[in-house]
Amino acid sequence: MPRKRTKNALPSQQHGWERTCEIRKYMEILGEDSVEAVKGFAKVAIENAIRCCNTSDKELLRTIHRRMKLAKGPGFWDGFYGWFSSVEKRGAPFHSFADSVLSDATAEGISSKREFIVDQVLEVAKSVGEKVPNMTSGEEIKSHYFDFFVALADTYATLSEQELFLNNFLNYVGGETAAKGFNYQRDRIAIIERVRHVLESRVPSDMLKGDFDINLSKSTEGNVRKRIAEMIIGPRASL
Repeated sequence: MPRKRTKNALPSQQHGWERTCEIRKYMEILGEDSVEAVKGFAKVAIENAIRCCNTSDKELLRTIHRRMKLAKGPGFWDGFYGWFSSVEKRGAPFHSFADSVLSDATAEGISSKREFIVDQVLEVAKSVGEKVPNMTSGEEIKSHYFDFFVALADTYATLSEQELFLNNFLNYVGGETAAKGFNYQRDRIAIIERVRHVLESRVPSDMLKGDFDINLSKSTEGNVRKRIAEMIIGPRASL
């Protein structure tokens, strides 16, 4: 049992509950003003992230990270970034996060730029809120959940930039002919709905039982690449 509180005891930590109350408040206005609601969600999230950055035990996090003994170099990300840059393969330097991401200097830098960071996040949130519909119930929020991410992509990248990305991605997963005849601006709605269908599909309750491992072992990289490409451009006779 925790020690009994006294008159001079420090206030209890209610950040989690207070954050939940704030989110619920903005959910209630999502049906009337999606812009203010999304800005509210973003403000709660970024302010909580900055608070965690300033109050976390960074020395403990650095110790844990160093004991993980992560390998140097791009590692797993090497293959993923190969298609992204024709000049050099880039990977996140996870092995040095203890001296960079988790450093006191990083936390101090974020804290010093707090107002700027919050303003930038709210500007993005405003644009996202303008692109999503008003939602009056929890079920509507669930049905439009993917639309938040579509709106975020539209905020950060133009349609031409999105098309360039998908062309490069299709060439990576399906070969040089995968993007042949592909027209993102023409097929955009169909592409979004195909991706939505995949993400909203039910996960089998027994996927980790039976012969799952056997089926997985029969899969090939080529088949996986083909399925990813088909999720974007739809089934084709050959890729």
